[in-house]
Amino acid sequence: MSARGGAVNTAPTTRQLATPGLRPAHPCIPPHAIGSIHAAGPDGYQRSVHVPVRKVPTPLDAPIQRIASSRDADLLLVLSTSLTVVPLALLADGWLRVAFAVPFIIFSPGYALVAALYPRADSLDGIERLALSFGTSIAVVPLLGLGLNYTPWGIRLIPVLLSVMVFVLAACIIARVRRTRLLPNERFGLTIVRPHVGWREMRPLDRALSVALVASIVFAVGVLVYAIAVPRQGEEFTEFYILGTSGMAEGYPTTIRTGQGADLILGLVNHEGEPLSYRVEARLDGNPVAVRLSTQATGAARAADNAIAVTDVGDEQEWEETITLIPLVAGEDQKLELLLFTPKPRVGYYLRALLGEDGYASIELDEVKGRADVTLNAGDTSSHDCRIEAWQNGQMTTQSAVSVPAGEETQVTLRYPAGQTQFRLYDGDTLVLDDSGAALSLHLWVDVTG
Repeated sequence: MSARGGAVNTAPTTRQLATPGLRPAHPCIPPHAIGSIHAAGPDGYQRSVHVPVRKVPTPLDAPIQRIASSRDADLLLVLSTSLTVVPLALLADGWLRVAFAVPFIIFSPGYALVAALYPRADSLDGIERLALSFGTSIAVVPLLGLGLNYTPWGIRLIPVLLSVMVFVLAACIIARVRRTRLLPNERFGLTIVRPHVGWREMRPLDRALSVALVASIVFAVGVLVYAIAVPRQGEEFTEFYILGTSGMAEGYPTTIRTGQGADLILGLVNHEGEPLSYRVEARLDGNPVAVRLSTQATGAARAADNAIAVTDVGDEQEWEETITLIPLVAGEDQKLELLLFTPKPRVGYYLRALLGEDGYASIELDEVKGRADVTLNAGDTSSHDCRIEAWQNGQMTTQSAVSVPAGEETQVTLRYPAGQTQFRLYDGDTLVLDDSGAALSLHLWVDVTG
């Protein structure tokens, strides 16, 4: 400060003084956390006091609290649950899949639809809205399945869950739009209130119970995560079907001229858990040389006059193409059969045949263990002298003769070398079962004219 000519110039100088009763700013406090209080003293100097300003942190669950306090918390809950349950249901297996999928299917679509149809609070009371949610879901899901039946995806788990999820999303959006067009006090909605838990005020026993509850929830979530991360192997099978030329399960040929072809659509869907190659054979009344089978489709090659090979069908992959069947022998009411052969051994596969008028035979195969559990029921009419044969590579490996008195049932276990095996069952001298070794078979009854 300088005095010259009677004038006092204080502009270039600023003095910072600590006002009594206030603590000076700490040198470790960052600049953005310091506030300033300016005051003019009696001597004309400008005093500046820096005071730390405490910034109140935003709670980490603030977004969740805002969502819970929203009047549309019910729609957000249904929608978020749907988006969570669908992936879990697809990844889980067995009872876990049922536990996830069933509550989602029988409640969520109905609640979303009811919310879209009745956005006003005075339209329905809570019990009516809840009951309609279940009832409407039971009506909506079959209609979605009926629509899927006419699509290429069909009525299967993934298409059904995805279609229900899309329906819930669309219904929630419509419900939200219709609610916003009403006055706030007219809208139906739910708010979720989080109760205050006073941990310090709790008794020791209540604290222990709370800790046990949290621990059990964490354990349950851990078991769920493990079940999803290490899922059990699901059922392994192959879909095998034929359709008419229109692509529907109708319009099958019933009359074919000898030497002329009849077209069908043949379909395979691999659910075996690994890529496989298949062989499809055609037979006419059990005769492999009485019919020819051909196709011009990609991924298939001719294996014999009556057979084609469909190669490298990936897991969950579908092969659906047109095939041509040419019968060579005339006759009425003939069985035109298509047999599917896979390289995998048959396990849990059943062969069945009739014994006389009221008897039956059932053979459960396990080609991995080389075992066949045979059940023979003679019925009440007559006794039966049966003979069971196991064949591999054109040679009989095992046989067993069993006599079954009338009115009785006999069970026998047939052992044979592990591997693909064909079985024959004789009732006396009559061949009642001639196993082809095929995993699946389809047939049509046709008249072949000359």
